[in-house]
Amino acid sequence: VKDGGFERIPYKGPAFDGSSLPKVSLNPSSLKPLKVGEIAIVSCVVEGVEPEDSPFTYTWTGEVSGTGDSVNIQAKTPGKFTIAVNVTGARYFLGSASLEFEVQDFKVTAARVPNVQDPITIGSSTGLKAVLMSGGNPVSGNYIYRWQPHPEVMFKDLDSTNGQTTATFPRLGTVNVWVQVLQKEGDTVSTIAQSEQIAITVVQPTLNLTASPAAPLVGEEVKVIVK
Repeated sequence: VKDGGFERIPYKGPAFDGSSLPKVSLNPSSLKPLKVGEIAIVSCVVEGVEPEDSPFTYTWTGEVSGTGDSVNIQAKTPGKFTIAVNVTGARYFLGSASLEFEVQDFKVTAARVPNVQDPITIGSSTGLKAVLMSGGNPVSGNYIYRWQPHPEVMFKDLDSTNGQTTATFPRLGTVNVWVQVLQKEGDTVSTIAQSEQIAITVVQPTLNLTASPAAPLVGEEVKVIVK
């Protein structure tokens, strides 16, 4: 009211439909499934602000490293995760945004080295090798490969860091062998993957005798070979 009457003052606030309010978003807005150990960069974009809203304060939550408008996501363990950011300007809170992403699961495969299906004799050995995968690609890191069954089978390296060992079989029959992959964080050790079982047949050795000559004469010397 001015001088006993009403005065019209142009409205200078944000649009009633919200189109002129500050907008906070993440770039990229979505992520493809990540492999364990993979790193992705995510940036925060703020639009529709006035010069007096600067500087901005970014508060991130979730499995991120870094500060400011850009952070790193490092895929450490399989599963689905969410990161979020809140942005505050010099005058007031500007908005927030979030992003859900997935880290693909571990898978470990085990095989004999060389990769054969032949039976082995009791007391003999065979090589074993395991490969840890995530998203169809090999994964490297500080993992422990523990071979089973122990102590039914004697492993040269029960726990290895390269996924390789040699197994010796002290009993007859079909023995199933597999590997567990363990991850240590602090004092906690957890199993992150287990392979399918490899069936190995353990047999008794057989003796084969051959004589030369096969039909000797009386008094003739015969050479016998044992295999």
